[in-house]
Amino acid sequence: MSFFNLIPGCSPCNAQLKLEKNFDIDSHINPYDKRFDDYFAFNLDNLVISHQNNVSLSIIQKANFPLNSITDFQLLQRYANPGHKRTVFKLLNTFKNHSPRIRRSIMRQFVGLFFNDHETINRLLESHNVPINIAEINEVQLGKLRRDIAQQLGLI
Repeated sequence: MSFFNLIPGCSPCNAQLKLEKNFDIDSHINPYDKRFDDYFAFNLDNLVISHQNNVSLSIIQKANFPLNSITDFQLLQRYANPGHKRTVFKLLNTFKNHSPRIRRSIMRQFVGLFFNDHETINRLLESHNVPINIAEINEVQLGKLRRDIAQQLGLI
């Protein structure tokens, strides 16, 4: 019996990828012990993208921990699917089209709608399901990916 067998997992992770691999608290992220966000972040390889097929992600290490969870669960391959690429592409385009100058223009045109630029950024993030609060990452589909991209762009 292994503590890791008691952690809920999706079918692809549990039945197709984990198989007979040895999992240990020191070799893989255990969600009851460590947060993936403390050790790893998604990163857009290129911020100038003209089509969703050009979206390329990597994972960077924020703190020292083995990459086993990333490789064994094939995270980069799984996040490279067309639906995720489309989400990232739309997110990136929205952020690019809402530069500080555009946000200031919106605040001037709609006096009283937003109190400051920080509030306009928060509304923009919320409209694209980007978790502003780190504790909300698991409440939104692709929450960590969305948040990491917003951080990479300096919005959070």
